[in-house]
Amino acid sequence: NMEKRWSAAQKTVYINRFFAFQFQSLLQLVLLFPMIIATWMVTVEPTIIFKENVWNLYIFPIICGVSVIGQGIMDYQVYELGLRKQAAAKNGDDSLKNAICESGLWSVSRHPNYFFEMLIWTAFIGQIISGLADSCQGQTWTVYLRLILPVFCWIVMFVIFRFISGPITEGLSLKKRPEIYGKYIETVPMIFPFIKWPNFISNMKLPERRVSHDSGSLQDQNLAEHA
Repeated sequence: NMEKRWSAAQKTVYINRFFAFQFQSLLQLVLLFPMIIATWMVTVEPTIIFKENVWNLYIFPIICGVSVIGQGIMDYQVYELGLRKQAAAKNGDDSLKNAICESGLWSVSRHPNYFFEMLIWTAFIGQIISGLADSCQGQTWTVYLRLILPVFCWIVMFVIFRFISGPITEGLSLKKRPEIYGKYIETVPMIFPFIKWPNFISNMKLPERRVSHDSGSLQDQNLAEHA
């Protein structure tokens, strides 16, 4: 019976992940659409030419590479914490049971994956605008509108990260580790490293702690909850 319940639980997790990945793929296509409209001008407008310059040949490709490397480093830091948790659990050490990754890139951003995702899209958008801007001068307002459309991709992505996916994931983390993650939220910016704006404090609030009259202190109750 236990094996059946475990198999059913695993199946549910895999199904949820499948639909989550499909949603992410659909979202990527939606975000790509304004870029497709902008670059389509090269084929339908004979006067619009993509011009190579230092920005789209060097600077934005370097930014793109930095974002890819950053994603790899960020993932490895989470992986390394998982290995340490497993090793500690095998040795009967529960000190890392509720630990979260708050070192390296995670010490300057609660969501470095969001930051590097936005950085790589910044590189894509910058390459398009820098290559088409010169030949768009003197064109109609519709051409300028199509040129700046990719910027809306960045805005939509930020809104999703800041107001939808970020609060959802942080809400789950707060329920699981209210003290540790609550302190993490207060001390580490949400997306963009080092700067306070627009790194808002999450709109998720710490769960109210109930004080038991039967326990000697709030500290005793907290220890019991984490046991």
